Amino acid sequence: MMNIPFASAVVFANENLKTWTKPAEKKNPHLWYFFCAGIAGGFAGVITNPLDVVKTRIQTQEVKPSCKAIS
Repeated sequence: MMNIPFASAVVFANENLKTWTKPAEKKNPHLWYFFCAGIAGGFAGVITNPLDVVKTRIQTQEVKPSCKAIS
């Protein structure tokens, strides 16, 4: 479930950056494509990192039974 928001953010940011910078009109568009992809990956990481931290904390927290008979 963490890959869906990350991939969505990467695609969203990458496509918008490519539209905004218009790398096809530049002399060497491949460098612009790599630049846009790097910025998009960083943006997606910043957006989804708090969600990943919450998920990891929930997964690693100790479960204490509420009934003494279980323990």
